[in-house]
Order: sequence, then C-alpha cells, then structure tokens
Amino acid sequence: FCIHLSFLKYVSSLENQGLSFDFKTYIKDFVIRRLFRIYPAYLVALLFFSFAYPLTRIDMGTSTGSFQFFSHLFLVHNFSKQSFFGINPAFWSIAVEVQLYCIYPLFLILRENLKIAKTTLLIFIFQLSYAQLDWDLDRQINEIGKNLHISILESSQIFTQLPFSFWPTWIIGACLAEKIFFENKKMLNVSLKYKLFFLLLYFVSSQYKTFYIIGYYSIILLLVSFIEDYIFYEKQLTLPENI
Repeated sequence: FCIHLSFLKYVSSLENQGLSFDFKTYIKDFVIRRLFRIYPAYLVALLFFSFAYPLTRIDMGTSTGSFQFFSHLFLVHNFSKQSFFGINPAFWSIAVEVQLYCIYPLFLILRENLKIAKTTLLIFIFQLSYAQLDWDLDRQINEIGKNLHISILESSQIFTQLPFSFWPTWIIGACLAEKIFFENKKMLNVSLKYKLFFLLLYFVSSQYKTFYIIGYYSIILLLVSFIEDYIFYEKQLTLPENI
C-alpha cells in the first residue's frame, strides 16, 4: 500500500509539472532509495547479532556459521529452513520485503498494459496455480537432499518462499492505494459485523488446514478494512481501535 501509493504520488507530481514519466529512471531511483533505506541499518544489525551479541553469535569457522551469515548478507536466508529464523528471527521479513521489491517493476509493467483490475485477476490466477506446485517442488528437493544426505537441499524451501507466494497480499495493498488515490473511496467499506465475520472465518479456518486459504484472505480483508477506517476516520477512532 505504502510503496504503490508513493509511486502514484510521484507520477501525479510529474504530471502536475508537465513532465513525462520515465520507467527506467523511476526503477533506478526506487532501487537506490529502498537500498539505502533498509540495507545499512539491516547490515549493522546483522553484524551486531552475528559477532557481538553473545546469545546469537556465530562461528565463521564452521560451514553452518558461514552459511547463516552469507545467506543473511545476500538476503536469501528465507530460502532454507536452517537459516529462515537464523541469527535473529525478525530478519526473515527483511528478505521477503526486498524480494517483493524486486518484482515490483514487473507489477508496474503488467499494470501499465493490463490496468489494475486485469493485473490483479491475472496475479491471483497465477498464484492459485503456483500454490499447487511450490510445496511439491520443495518437497521433491527435500527428498533428494535427504537421500543424498545434503542438508542444504533437505532444508530447502525456495519455491514456497519466492516472492510470488506473497504477491496477492501485495496486490491487495496496491489496489487499495489506487482506490483511495484516484477515487478517495474505500475499497471494502464493511461494517463491524463483517469485520467480526472475517475474524471468525480466520479463527475457524486456522483449525483446519484444508480451509487455510479462506482464513488467509479473511485476515487480509480484515486488515484492509482497518486501514480504510484509519485513513478516513482517524480522528473518530477510539484508543482500542487505534491499537
């Protein structure tokens, strides 16, 4: 939501100045801004928890320690169960965030050619198809690693952790940004009873793996409705609602 809203504001500011939008220039600036916004602080934290903090300190003299550090350094540590929560568990989300930034240009290209509605539909269809493959592919790699006694392959979760798995969540945020920016309207505009219904669906489906996807999208819709309320009715929200 925030990243795409920033993009929309950037394009609008160019139009107001009578300037044309250059895709390559924007992507270059986007990458540089995101890199310097995230990586320096992340690197300092990584070095601290890897070599200074006693409880998480790693031994670079071992293959395990080297694997942990370099997978984190290059932000691919979410691709292995061994390093997913390694060094500092909170680091997993940084890798996913950066990988989502890497495919943001692809989303912008699709949006430019297909518009937001068709792009959203296409990505949802793709994700539903991809979701049928990623677990099977990773499981096959895990079996190969187990048979060959290769721990890296045995703990691999590359396909399930590729940013495509998280793309629909990103797209919903982008759709909300477009709805608010262009129409100044809510995307859902649901009442309290529907919010409670989404929450109920989430708790019920979380107890049954077969219905996991229902809970996944229910909680996303619930969060979207909260974001909308915050944006349009911020001054009217009570303290518990803000929390």
